Amino acid sequence: LWEAKKRDKARRKLDKSEQSELEQRRKRGLQRFREDTEYIEHIAAGARAQAEKQRQSEELKVKEKTGVIRSTGKLPGKACLCF
Repeated sequence: LWEAKKRDKARRKLDKSEQSELEQRRKRGLQRFREDTEYIEHIAAGARAQAEKQRQSEELKVKEKTGVIRSTGKLPGKACLCF
């Protein structure tokens, strides 16, 4: 009887420690996942901002070129395009 109680108590303690270990591992994995997704979102946001900036730059170049074409009536560029 005493032996069985001690054995059961030891078994419960082992089960509890295993559960807490699994819980800790799960929490660490979840935290790592969140950190990875935050990092990915940060990188993607930077890439989107850079792409938007480049798009605006290209748009500005085109607008400047159209302004020159409208004002002069000719395409801007080199005088001789023979090659």
